[in-house]
Amino acid sequence: MKMGLVEESWRFYEWTKETKDPRTRNWFLLNDNPIYVILIVLAYYFIVWQGPKFMKNRKPYELQTFMIIYNWFLVILSAYMTFEIVYSSYLIGYFSTSNPLCAKYKHSEAYKDPKEMRLANVLYIYFLSKILEFMDTFLMILRKKDNQITYLHVYHHSSILIVWWIVMTYMPGGQSWMSSSMNCSVHVVMYAYYALAAIPSMRSKLWWKKYITKFQLVSFTC
Repeated sequence: MKMGLVEESWRFYEWTKETKDPRTRNWFLLNDNPIYVILIVLAYYFIVWQGPKFMKNRKPYELQTFMIIYNWFLVILSAYMTFEIVYSSYLIGYFSTSNPLCAKYKHSEAYKDPKEMRLANVLYIYFLSKILEFMDTFLMILRKKDNQITYLHVYHHSSILIVWWIVMTYMPGGQSWMSSSMNCSVHVVMYAYYALAAIPSMRSKLWWKKYITKFQLVSFTC
């Protein structure tokens, strides 16, 4: 019984290797196993755990200039990814189907299509951007905004990287265009707010602050 379970597990492992997308197989962080991504997530957890302890007896950092630059960079990056994901999906023909939200990923044909490759490339940038967004948490730690580091915040930032490792390894296309483009479009608004809120004179003028939490909840579902 035990040997049968081992053999079945090994067959499943071999099957997962065979079903990987041939285009992304040798891309950075998308090799035969998720060990590097898992190590990145564990490092993130370690910083979340030890960071507040490190800052306990230290004064919070202001980081105003860095936050403005960082947030505007993510606004521009998110806007670019939104356009590129949606436009690539349109070129592929996802919008000509009866249900664009359930676009079918043609695994055996996708690697031959330059339009599918264009979508895979921008989804790879999206995947890497999830690592960059760990900086959101690190800035909260350095500014001693520990009350903002909720379970949902940490869970979202860490799990989405693993989920998108799976997407990029096995099916970088199809329905994944919808969640990624929605997440990016939400981030355009969200990071624009953060960039403006980093400027003290602008904070009182941000009347749309009450909508940011709703935008964040939408982002968490993507």
